[in-house]
Amino acid sequence: MEAFSFWCTGGMSENIFQRATSATDICGTATIRIPLPDAPIVNHMPSRQLGAYGEQLAAQWLTYLGWSIEACNWYSQYGELDLVARRDARSLVFVEVKTRRSTQQGLPQEAVTATKQRHLRKAACLWLAEHGQRIRHTDIRFDVIAIRMVRDHAQLTHIEGAFPWR
Repeated sequence: MEAFSFWCTGGMSENIFQRATSATDICGTATIRIPLPDAPIVNHMPSRQLGAYGEQLAAQWLTYLGWSIEACNWYSQYGELDLVARRDARSLVFVEVKTRRSTQQGLPQEAVTATKQRHLRKAACLWLAEHGQRIRHTDIRFDVIAIRMVRDHAQLTHIEGAFPWR
């Protein structure tokens, strides 16, 4: 499991990550600072709206990395798949995004419990049954992107291979 962390201070624009003012790699962790002029608005959003904001931020992050987003907010009887993305020609990645304002109830990634993981696997099976034929892939993975809003910035942690397919 590999984790990358990014400190973001910036608005939701297409170039949000391209406007980084600094970057540091320390033990596999990268930190990027980007202006966040809408922080006062974000910090007072209702939970559902904050979650949608986090999903947009995560999709922008993956797009910035060169990934393609195949689906957003796909619903099934087992719940929602936040993002389905392709890292490369072979890899299909189901991404669960968790956004929090504080750690009072734990880190955002800790909300992806064993039960949640089972539901995500079942939802992914349904998505693959419906869409898998049109998208060639040899590798399937589940990632978690945990986002924590902190005053005027967001901490985005991308955990690749957060839990196994089976």
